[in-house]
Amino acid sequence: MTRLFPFFFLALAFAPLRADDFVVDPGITVTPAMTPGLMKHPVMAALDDRGRLFVSENAGVNLDKEGLLRERPGSIRMLEDTDGDGVFDKSTLFADKLTFPQGALWVYD
Repeated sequence: MTRLFPFFFLALAFAPLRADDFVVDPGITVTPAMTPGLMKHPVMAALDDRGRLFVSENAGVNLDKEGLLRERPGSIRMLEDTDGDGVFDKSTLFADKLTFPQGALWVYD
């Protein structure tokens, strides 16, 4: 039997977002999900069953097809919350030399 775990996308903006940039219902609190500086150009993310966040990251450059194939500037980083406070504070390179990573889906047998 194959099970698919949920995945989600990061909402991105050109300027860093602050908690007061969001309008939420009373009783809901907006807090940062990661320590500043862990990512430069995140594109999307997916959680695994252990609570790690895998984030695809682009290089922040606009390359044509040939440039992407030549440089392979994309990567996927694994973010972890090492102290259990609910904020990702550790970033590890999971995969590199990718052309343009834009998605992930976990499949378990």
